[in-house]
Amino acid sequence: MPADASTLFPTPLRRLLAAAVLALLSAAAPAAQQDLEALRLVALDYLRSRVGSSSADIRVDGTDPRLRLWACESPIEASLSPGSRLRGRTAVVLRCPAPAWKLVMSAQVSIQRSIVVAARPLVRGTLLTAADLQVAAVDEARTGDGWIEDPKPAIGRLLQTALPAGAPLSPDALSDPVSVRRGETLELVVRRGTMRISAGGVALADGRPGERLRARNLASGRVVEGRLEPERTLIVD
Repeated sequence: MPADASTLFPTPLRRLLAAAVLALLSAAAPAAQQDLEALRLVALDYLRSRVGSSSADIRVDGTDPRLRLWACESPIEASLSPGSRLRGRTAVVLRCPAPAWKLVMSAQVSIQRSIVVAARPLVRGTLLTAADLQVAAVDEARTGDGWIEDPKPAIGRLLQTALPAGAPLSPDALSDPVSVRRGETLELVVRRGTMRISAGGVALADGRPGERLRARNLASGRVVEGRLEPERTLIVD
């Protein structure tokens, strides 16, 4: 007849054996795994809160389904990856304090904005007309450092760089047309308080309003410099 375990092992020893068995069972039990879809939603919510535009189209790429992470026991911390922007292709860093792990998730942020674009291919030096421009919905990631929403202020201005059809028009790409050509006459004006002294002059280079320009005084032959204003007027320093 088999011996009872209680007769083979004293009570203290039985307790030690039970504890050892429980420890082995606990060690063999698989650790809880992090829900990968939940991580994607954390990154998505973070980007939505940072972008702050209801019209933004935000897509977060899923992770490799073979990835295994321990379930995070604390709220997951999200931040923008260093060097990333909240436009176009970007990346979000997710951190778990305990157990400690980090995951970088890539995403795409698209915000459509109605801006002025080239209606056809335009060469550098084009004096813009209404037929050269149109308003179209463009992803902000393509607009660079600036854009124009109304074509009217751009009409009659000079294009400083070539643009393919559909390319956004930026304020930096525009300049005023030349208002004075080299060798043409203009008015030289010196202001001293309320006093205004004027004389005739000749431009030594092409100039646009707002630019610095050198000119020769027709009466004295002296070369002066100043700021060109509209109506062919040079305000001498």
